Amino acid sequence: MRCFVALAVPALQTDSLEKVQQALPSGRKVPPENFHVTLAFMDDQPVEVLDDLHLELEQIRQDGLAVEIAGLNTQGGPAIAFAGVTLTDPLIALQGQVARAARRAGITLERRRFRPHVTLVRFRKEMRPEDLDKLGRALQTHAQLRLPVFAPRAFGLYRSTLTSSGAVYDLMAEYPLARLPF
Repeated sequence: MRCFVALAVPALQTDSLEKVQQALPSGRKVPPENFHVTLAFMDDQPVEVLDDLHLELEQIRQDGLAVEIAGLNTQGGPAIAFAGVTLTDPLIALQGQVARAARRAGITLERRRFRPHVTLVRFRKEMRPEDLDKLGRALQTHAQLRLPVFAPRAFGLYRSTLTSSGAVYDLMAEYPLARLPF
C-alpha cells in the first residue's frame, strides 16, 4: 500500500492557497482537500509493516508545533509549484521522530533533506511560453506569501491511490501531537 505521513492543512489556509493556485498556469492542480505537509513518504509497504508503523507513530508527541506557510516556489524544472513551509525546530523534531519510527518499523526512507511544503500544481514536462510567463508573474506576485500560523493538533498516516485523474488520499490513522494531561 502506497502511503505517507503528513500534517493536514486547515480550512483557513486551504482557502488562501486555493486562491494562489488559481494564479498559476495550467497543470494538474492538487485538490484543496489534498493539501498537506509531508513528514515522510513511505512508498509501497505491506500491511504488516504498516501495522508496526502505526504502533510506532502512536508513541510520538510534539508539543509547541506551529506551522507557517510562506512563499511560493517551484521545483524540478519546474515540475511542481508549491507554497513553502517555514522550517522550525519543533517541525524538524516531529519529522525526525516520524523518520525514526518508520525505520524502527522496517521502512527504508529515501535519503533527502527535509523541505516542508504544500504542493499546489504539477506541471507537464514541456510548458508553453505563455504558461512560463504566467508562472513567472505568479511567483513574483506571491513570493512574499505569508498565511496565518496554525497549530496542528494531530498528524496522520495516509494511503495514496494513484488514478488517471490524480492521487486520492485517504486518512488511515490520526495521531495526537499534544501530551495527554494524565
